[in-house]
Amino acid sequence: MPFDIRPQKKYTLSEILNKSPQTTTLRAAPVNKKQASSRSLVLKTILAFIIGIAIAVFLFFLYLTSLLDNQLVYRNSPTPPTGSVRLAIPPSSQNFMANVAELLLRDDVVLRGETDGRINIALLGMAGEPNPAPHLTDTILIASIEPRRGKVSLVSIPRDLFVISGNETFARKINSLYQLGLIRAPDNPTKQLIGALEDLTGQSIHYTVLVDLQLVKEAVDALGGLTVDVSTRIYDPAFPGLNYSYQVFSLEPGVQELDGDTVVKYVRSRHSLLGDFDRTERQRQVTEALAAKIRDVHISQFPDYWNLLSAFRERVATNMSIAEMKRLYRLTKDIRSNDILTAALDNQPGAGLLASTHIETGGPVPAYALIPKNGYNEFDDIHAFFEHIFETF
Repeated sequence: MPFDIRPQKKYTLSEILNKSPQTTTLRAAPVNKKQASSRSLVLKTILAFIIGIAIAVFLFFLYLTSLLDNQLVYRNSPTPPTGSVRLAIPPSSQNFMANVAELLLRDDVVLRGETDGRINIALLGMAGEPNPAPHLTDTILIASIEPRRGKVSLVSIPRDLFVISGNETFARKINSLYQLGLIRAPDNPTKQLIGALEDLTGQSIHYTVLVDLQLVKEAVDALGGLTVDVSTRIYDPAFPGLNYSYQVFSLEPGVQELDGDTVVKYVRSRHSLLGDFDRTERQRQVTEALAAKIRDVHISQFPDYWNLLSAFRERVATNMSIAEMKRLYRLTKDIRSNDILTAALDNQPGAGLLASTHIETGGPVPAYALIPKNGYNEFDDIHAFFEHIFETF
């Protein structure tokens, strides 16, 4: 059935800082006590966990997109974080059974940060092949989960933020650090980026998830398309194409059924009145619609899920184990939209924590840059924002 997605409330940074706390009661999911045959019960249990993991991953990990205007290309395939696993059913039956056993039998896993009351996950989105600059993490999102109250915050980090990371003495765009890591430290390419994010937020980053944008296209196509309510007309005369080319992308307002390729363009385009802010809202729409569609597909449509899991296997890398994914699903499965706060570090007058500037990079014109409003690597205000974010809702 079609999924109608309309904008919900999105908080500005000033609203977050001034919003009064509120309490939301979560309702437990109803329990189905009907007995089934042993074979059917085992199958449904396995599929429930797979579907649940897909829901959790889509909810937190598909809030990702990128716009490609940096023309550095280093590698031909994504490199997962150290110790990562692919989110899918592995090709060999031995690995499949081992993962099923881990899903069904292990209940003793505690997530990193869980006992401290906060789990932080860095969600990194890159364009992937065959796009130019496939490994720039143009989307960086910090997902923080408060397990006791079932609250989640999602904070977007702008790709144009310049940081001085590690032992370096000059600033770089934060979206280039993973790509740089592929060259300098291929065994652990996310290390420099994660270090910079920990310095920026003042928080320990417990897990990393790396997503190739092509996953969005493949997931939408595997699910038979996505119904989107386009709020305003989109006309982008310079949408990035292959081989550094450009193409026109346009979309009329209204409820439309989109295929995977069009959905990717819908969440990537920045040619609108509010630019990145409009794009972020479209990302949220698509994320919630995908999660809803996965949740509502009937178990008889398992081949669709197989195609979806195949896409995950190729396009997602994470340092979470299967058992940790299962635990994450259990912690987040009852969370609803009013338990999720979305925000972005920005340069809004007054409340913004960043400032706009221009930096000489050796090119013909200075590069646009965002830096902390108090100066390079002056993060005290940003640390306070992340520290107290769960007190705002």
